[in-house]
Amino acid sequence: MTDSEHRSPRRWTPLILAGGTILTLVGALGLPGQSALLSLVLFILLFPVTLMTLLVRWWPRRHCRTLEGAARWRRRLYFAAAGFLLAAAVNLLGGMRFFGTTVGTTLLTAGTLLVPPAMVLTLLAFSLSRDDPTEELLEPGEVIRFHAETHWGVFLPSILLATLALVLALGPFGLGGLSMAAMIYLLLLPGLLARALTTFINTEVTVTDRHLITVTGTLWRRRRIIPLNEIQAAGVSRGWLGRVLRYGKVGVICHDESSLKIHGLADPMKVQDLLDPLREDPEEAAPAGGRS
Repeated sequence: MTDSEHRSPRRWTPLILAGGTILTLVGALGLPGQSALLSLVLFILLFPVTLMTLLVRWWPRRHCRTLEGAARWRRRLYFAAAGFLLAAAVNLLGGMRFFGTTVGTTLLTAGTLLVPPAMVLTLLAFSLSRDDPTEELLEPGEVIRFHAETHWGVFLPSILLATLALVLALGPFGLGGLSMAAMIYLLLLPGLLARALTTFINTEVTVTDRHLITVTGTLWRRRRIIPLNEIQAAGVSRGWLGRVLRYGKVGVICHDESSLKIHGLADPMKVQDLLDPLREDPEEAAPAGGRS
């Protein structure tokens, strides 16, 4: 198969997506009841995908072939964020331009519903574009003993809230259910999901043979380096779900009465064992000759 035959489907993909986007918009404007709602949902999904496809097609391919696997995934994420942002902006501007008409109402609705995923994708793309600065904070000869991971359980509140919104929107709750679902989707879910993403991606916790190093924050990275001999105590806080899934929050108290709380760690007990000077080190507690 020739190179031109390989490229032919890619050449027609943007046109097919654009045609489907236009058809779903026409359906959202002209069809009655549930059919119009389904067409609007399809338009909200197809429009950013069409824009992403166009952005990928217009990007220089020679440069893209030289990217490594991780860089390719980051590039795709950047295009996804750009597509959703552009789609939200176009719909909102079009809705304001035709405000008071059926077209304006449809575009404003679509643009408003696109804002939360656009914000979350932009936050995700921005967070993944940065490297972990922990290595730069190590002193000469300092050895990393444990690098803590954040647990996927931090997303559970967002998942439960999204499920509630979906049930309210699709269940037999009428206009009240749709209104509640819209409030959850537009007001509560974006902030909760953004917080979970911030915790999951932007939290770096490293215990070395000398320090506890934490790096947190999204727009402004906050770095904290605490010598281990300055730590007075460390404790773990877990709810029932954290005990089942084995994740929780680690709290640290220093001798100068300052404190630090680290949320969503996948193995909080391991971190506590390494930090709390009052807990016996299992390696030091083991007999030199092993079991008798």
